[in-house]
Amino acid sequence: MLVTGSYLGSLSHTLTALNSLTQAGVRVDAIVVNESLLSAVPLSSTMASLIRHAGGHRIIAIERDNPAPGIAQVAMHLESRPVYTARHPDQPL
Repeated sequence: MLVTGSYLGSLSHTLTALNSLTQAGVRVDAIVVNESLLSAVPLSSTMASLIRHAGGHRIIAIERDNPAPGIAQVAMHLESRPVYTARHPDQPL
């Protein structure tokens, strides 16, 4: 899950991060856009651009003035994913 903002420039930052993670073999199955405070770019514009450029991923918006629906979507998404536990490389399986 990649979490980003809706500030001016976030689209470029998000797509660059997504590309870097993909190149590193990290699977990103959702992008969460947390509405940035006092952003000059409306959340809806950021969402529309992300859908155009990263439409193969689930994209979830968290509105600053009404975060509960977006947070609920993130929670449902996380509940549907397998749980992995980090372990030290020397720890036996």
